[in-house]
Amino acid sequence: MADGNELQVTSDPAGKLSDTQLAIDLGTMFAMPPKSLINLISTQVSAVPQGSPPATGVELAYVMSVMRQYELNPTLRQVHAWRDDRGKLAVMVGYDGWVKYARDRKTYLGISYKMGPIVESPDGKGKKC
Repeated sequence: MADGNELQVTSDPAGKLSDTQLAIDLGTMFAMPPKSLINLISTQVSAVPQGSPPATGVELAYVMSVMRQYELNPTLRQVHAWRDDRGKLAVMVGYDGWVKYARDRKTYLGISYKMGPIVESPDGKGKKC
């Protein structure tokens, strides 16, 4: 039987999220016990409005699968999760996550920036860009 802090994927005690290969892989990736990683994701990554139920085990598994797919670190704000206006958990890879993902690819050639011309707003009241 799971303790009170263990999140469940199913109502069956054998369905503990921390026992899944996904949790074990991520725990290894971040050098922390799977249970601690799940608690971190539950409290720090998955933002739910106050008074709403916490993220379920299935929702956390969804966030964790995105983290593993793109090798993202939630403590570096590379991935975000929140409840949308319909109450569903939404997951987004942040800007830093996409930069990391791009840089990890063998085909990455770098990014260069070029300053464009200074443009005034059409009505003349805005700031120059």
